[in-house]
Parts: sequence; C-alpha cells; structure tokens
Amino acid sequence: MFHHHCAGYIETPAEIDRLLENTDTGLVNLVFDTGQYLFGSGIGGSGSDGKVLSVLERYNERGTGCVDFKGGLRWLNKRDYSGWVLVEQEVLAGMGSPKESSQRNRVSLRSIGL
Repeated sequence: MFHHHCAGYIETPAEIDRLLENTDTGLVNLVFDTGQYLFGSGIGGSGSDGKVLSVLERYNERGTGCVDFKGGLRWLNKRDYSGWVLVEQEVLAGMGSPKESSQRNRVSLRSIGL
C-alpha cells in the first residue's frame, strides 16, 4: 500500500504516475488522497473535481487497501493511551455517500473497541 502525501517523496501527479507505472500492480496499491492530490498538483477550486475523478478512474484497480485497526488498538492499549484517535475518512467511487460511508466505518470501529 502506498499513500502519497504533500512534502513527501511522492507528491505531484507526475510522481504518483511514475511510481505506479514502475511498480507491480500485484504488489503496490495506491491509497489515494484527494486533498493531498489537489495540493500536490497545484489545482483547486472550480474544475478540480474532474482532475481528481480522472485519476481515480485511471488507477481504480490499485486504489483499495486495508488497515489493521485491531493491531493499532492493541498497540495503544498496551501503552495505556487515553487520548484521541483520528481516522481519516475516505470515500471512493461505489462506496456510497460520505455519510453512509462514515456510518459504516463508525459501526466497524466500534465493533473492535474504538
């Protein structure tokens, strides 16, 4: 899994393209972040939605992944952590509305004790 990020080694659309073109589709998937993509591409405002959607369409088969939330929770519990936990909400095509996705995610996180 690879998650691009601003101020990282892979930030711009060209860098994301280069990474995905030069890695095995069976080994490297993309955790696509629309906000980071827009920042890294220097676009925003009117017309930016089309740019993001075109990237999602191009790399659709490489945009899925999973997170070991239970393992993370165990790690936090071992350290008696009692602060906030932030889960970044992502909604990809076919996942429903942001509200529906957030509700599903909340149910899932509660089921493991978060």
